[in-house]
Amino acid sequence: MFTQAITEMIDAKILKIRPSPYQKWWWSKALSMKQTEVHRLEQRAYRRRTSLKDPIHHEHKTVQLMYASMIESSKKSHWEDFLESVDERTVWTAHWYASGDPIDDGKVRVPTLKVKQADGSTQVAETNAEKGQML
Repeated sequence: MFTQAITEMIDAKILKIRPSPYQKWWWSKALSMKQTEVHRLEQRAYRRRTSLKDPIHHEHKTVQLMYASMIESSKKSHWEDFLESVDERTVWTAHWYASGDPIDDGKVRVPTLKVKQADGSTQVAETNAEKGQML
């Protein structure tokens, strides 16, 4: 009874918002922490910009490259997770993402697709034609 009253109050008073369509779904807390670290090192390196032999410049460059690598791997793993979760309803969304304008080379970036067959074997699609047929 008490729990039901609280649940009804929450449903009545708390606004239900939709996530932003511009949200970066691949972003994580670890990326936010690394971004903060990069910005702090960037500020320290800027303050010491006149002394080029200061080790802070090398440290900043190293951390910045690690941050960029983390972003790329996060995007890649998010894309691969999305492709693994493709079903009948989302196959056309995946097709729409993969067949973007030729300017962004969308079809080239689709990773190798692997599908397990009923007999236990795995079918692999590496070329764009095979990927299109598999999707």
